[in-house]
Amino acid sequence: MVDFNKDGLPDFLVTNGDNGEYPSPTKRYHGIRLYLNRGNLRFEEAFFYPLNGAFCAKARDFDEDGDLDIAAISFFPDYQNSPQESFVYLENKGQMTFTAHTFAQCLVGRWLVMDAGDLDGDGDIDIVLGSYINGPSEVPAALKRDWDRFSLRSSSCATSCGGRSEPAHERALAGGRSAERHRLACPPRRGARS
Repeated sequence: MVDFNKDGLPDFLVTNGDNGEYPSPTKRYHGIRLYLNRGNLRFEEAFFYPLNGAFCAKARDFDEDGDLDIAAISFFPDYQNSPQESFVYLENKGQMTFTAHTFAQCLVGRWLVMDAGDLDGDGDIDIVLGSYINGPSEVPAALKRDWDRFSLRSSSCATSCGGRSEPAHERALAGGRSAERHRLACPPRRGARS
């Protein structure tokens, strides 16, 4: 619940997309919905964003412009046709219009949990994603291979260095796309070389 339109009444931001841990086809009704509170226990759907397998959405002023934006994850995106659906940032442009954004690294995981807050104490809102790559639905073979490789590197870093030792980071960061993925999973300490 969040007061999306700043009228003093709590509104509902909900996701519809859980496939019950079973593989299934995409569904037209999966997505993010915003229901505005009209008072007297009446709610009206004011916004719908279709998102296959939508699993979690958070409303915060991510871009610090005074209105609420939406960050959302999908545990069951359409990996064959639109894998970038696994994470979507909806920038609020006013009047219940949003511009959708994502980022290339959203494909490094199968997002199951998400939270938002000022994690590093710099005054802005950060987003944390948690992944479970062994989900029930099929993913493209190349993506699965990348996940398996990344999972092994990330696990070895977490067990050998707790994600924080510079020598372990230098070893893990020694190559290509995996380097960027490792930086996302195990950021160096403040003031450390990355």
